[in-house]
Amino acid sequence: MSSLLTHNSRLFLVCPSDCIEKDLRNSHNGKAFFYTALGACFEWDKATQESLIELIDAQTIDQVIFVTKKDNLFYKNAFESQQPYTYRVERALFQTIKGMPSIREKKFMQSHCLAVHHLLAQESRLLSTTFLGKKLCDDKILVESLIYDEEHQKFYSLNKLQQQLSFASTITLN
Repeated sequence: MSSLLTHNSRLFLVCPSDCIEKDLRNSHNGKAFFYTALGACFEWDKATQESLIELIDAQTIDQVIFVTKKDNLFYKNAFESQQPYTYRVERALFQTIKGMPSIREKKFMQSHCLAVHHLLAQESRLLSTTFLGKKLCDDKILVESLIYDEEHQKFYSLNKLQQQLSFASTITLN
């Protein structure tokens, strides 16, 4: 969380259904820019990468942050969703779930765990893009992810949530 306070100009990559732009603006004093995709599942075609590079240069953006709510609608519905999928995010989440068999039996933490794994995958995809990923790495622009807990009005880093999920996975439910 401290990184939110130490950077001046940020690009937030958010899901529009979360409606968290106001909370993000209130969480820091610098300039905030937003790019949206359903479920924070972004397409990184060449034109998009070039447009974002222009924005990063023009606004001297020094941090890129993926952000979703912990109870994002797409994450919550991913475990009940049936094929065929309407949205790209549904296909991406299905692939993520297939690689995470251990969370199927822990219903209370499914969407949180899925959010963490999905955002980590999104970070990796972004950083591996030909143009934008290279720009972010070359310019040492910080890329990270946060999950918003609306009930407590707090943003949590993925590291913090991974610790909480690790602890929660040791609890047995009767």
